[in-house]
Amino acid sequence: MQRFKRITLSSFLILNTIACSSMTEVDPYSDEEIAVLQQGHKYNRLIGIKKRERDLNNYVKTLTHELVSNMTHVKPQSVLASSSFVYVDGDFLSMPTFAKQIQESFIYEFHKIGQPIIEFKSTGFIRVLPEGDFALSTDYTELKSIQPIDYILTGTLTELRDGVQVNAKVVGAKSHAVVAAAQIIIPREVIDNVIPTATKGETIKLTN
Repeated sequence: MQRFKRITLSSFLILNTIACSSMTEVDPYSDEEIAVLQQGHKYNRLIGIKKRERDLNNYVKTLTHELVSNMTHVKPQSVLASSSFVYVDGDFLSMPTFAKQIQESFIYEFHKIGQPIIEFKSTGFIRVLPEGDFALSTDYTELKSIQPIDYILTGTLTELRDGVQVNAKVVGAKSHAVVAAAQIIIPREVIDNVIPTATKGETIKLTN
């Protein structure tokens, strides 16, 4: 019993450490950054300092830490799957490009902390085509009908005047119970930094 208590307390302390560190992920400036500004460095140094605030992955990292800090029932060996984040007032059948990046970033963050998370869009084979060699698919007929998923990471998006509110949650695959929840507001400038593939090739016409 004593050993069990020590393990539980240790886990609690680890989760609280993660939760506390997540609060500083998108803080405006660190002490080092303030020192840089006070020393009067050029504006391009300031741009470098603030660049991390425009990184969508930083916001996903903060969401991940909040989810972990209030997660219940999920065991170290429980398998998660990250699904699409959709607009709360939409049809739940489509998602914007930045939401796809949120989904992919969650896979990275949970793998990094050691929580099993699967890529259910993996076909189990490689399709060789002139355009490339592909192992992922969005055709459900090419995917396994049964996946070893214990919990599903999903969420909704809400448009705000100056950004998008992301509500993330971990839900039991069988029970449908919410076992963790987190939310954050991502500024509009961060969302706009994620450019859809269809528009990347567009050029700007120069005029005199």
